[in-house]
Amino acid sequence: MKKISSRIANLATALLTLWLYASPLNLLAQDPAPDLSFNGSGKWFYTDGPSYETITDIAVDASGRIILAGYTNYDDDEGGKNRGVVIRLLPNGTQDPSFSGGKVYIDFPNSSDAIGDVALDQAGNILLAGYTSSPTGSTIGALFKLNGANGALDAGFGTGGRAMLSVASSLVGVAVLPSGKIATAGEGLFSGDYDLLAARFNANGTLDTGFGTNAGYTPYGTSENEYATAMVVQSDGKIVVSGYRRTCTNDNCLDPIIGRFLDTGQFDTNFGLKVISEAVNEAKSFSVALQKIGTEERIVLSGIYEPSAENYRGFVLRLRNNGNPDGSFCNSTTGFVPLPDMQESVVTVQGNNKILLASYYIYSQGVNVYARLRLMRLNADGCKDTTFGNGGTYDQQLSGFIDGPNVVHAAGNKIYVAGGAYNTPGNYSDVDGFVARFTTGPTTAAYERAESLGIRVYPNPVTERLTITSASAPLRRVSIVGAAGLVLASYDAAENEVLETLDMSGLPAGLYFVQIIPAGLVGAVSLPVLKL
Repeated sequence: MKKISSRIANLATALLTLWLYASPLNLLAQDPAPDLSFNGSGKWFYTDGPSYETITDIAVDASGRIILAGYTNYDDDEGGKNRGVVIRLLPNGTQDPSFSGGKVYIDFPNSSDAIGDVALDQAGNILLAGYTSSPTGSTIGALFKLNGANGALDAGFGTGGRAMLSVASSLVGVAVLPSGKIATAGEGLFSGDYDLLAARFNANGTLDTGFGTNAGYTPYGTSENEYATAMVVQSDGKIVVSGYRRTCTNDNCLDPIIGRFLDTGQFDTNFGLKVISEAVNEAKSFSVALQKIGTEERIVLSGIYEPSAENYRGFVLRLRNNGNPDGSFCNSTTGFVPLPDMQESVVTVQGNNKILLASYYIYSQGVNVYARLRLMRLNADGCKDTTFGNGGTYDQQLSGFIDGPNVVHAAGNKIYVAGGAYNTPGNYSDVDGFVARFTTGPTTAAYERAESLGIRVYPNPVTERLTITSASAPLRRVSIVGAAGLVLASYDAAENEVLETLDMSGLPAGLYFVQIIPAGLVGAVSLPVLKL
């Protein structure tokens, strides 16, 4: 019996070791985990007290600092005064004191201001797109520019750091072009209904009068109301705008739409205004991204639709560069893929060309209905990446009640998600902004970084004691994270310590991640460890 048991144990060890080492690239797709080098918990909340705060977009600068853009409401979400807010966090998740103390308000006199998108110029200055109120009370699309060094409004941009369109409008996207000019898009009120629009500004905040049909901007729409939700600029300068169309007075007749403007500003009539007919009833597109397939830049759109009454689900759609449906997208002849595991979904494309979506998952607990963050990853072909999380999805409850993501951003093996969260069960009046950072586990870059820092983790697999050594820098913190993302233990190393020994004998057999933060360096190294 002992001999048989020994053979079984040896076989199990061999199989697990083979699984761990024979296909390390598969291992990069295991469950993501909260990045504990980010604010100590992998998440950060923004609140200005009992009001409405939300984060609408994220950018990461060349130094790894995280720029969060959004807005806060003085009174409530219905009629209070909005003011834009920009927050800069250091790579470790703490507010950057050099950035006006870490937080800047966009709050012009006699105006209500909000921000929907953020971009960085070549010098690291911050461009923001949104809206501002005019003296007559109408909403005007606006760009704001902040000095990247200290967060102050750039007095040389527009008027006091603000540049506005001349029509009732709102801007949802901004991008700095290689020429230094600024592309933006949104919606505007023309002839009694709302149309999509694209605009271009010079670097100093004046309208580029050589762009478009209206000396700096171009509207395009039908007799219905078209609203914009997101924008992306293609490598040839064309501006893609996603949104939705309202064809009646209630929410049962909303259609996702997508259109494109040429780099000269004219609407691209060859591309046309696409109505996503597969997304029926109450349907919207929320986010748009670009994906390079071979030499072709394809367009990925995400949103929500209602296939039957009160049955909401997410969707993702891929179009060819000419606007035609991509019939190669997860075996869908129309390029449309339903996402029954998701709700309102936002999308980005990772560096490995996989498609990452963020949404929320609704569940009941007692008398309250909760919603937790849900991530999903698709392979480059649009089909679910079943090696990511639990069969392709990963859930995390960030707040105490409801997590509502507005944006997902990928940088290397880091995933950023930001939005608005209700922290108190049953309280729907107090919303706080949030950002969370996850690590997708080891990548080739992570292994290379560990090697370059002289970091070793051994033995692996481990039965009792795990040793971590660092040849180039002292260790600052070492954490053990379970496959579901739960932090099981954290250890702060003594000053100048280069060796740490962890007792893992009490942990069940399985896959764990060791997150190692060397002193004086940005970011954690996350490596898998197999416990036998």
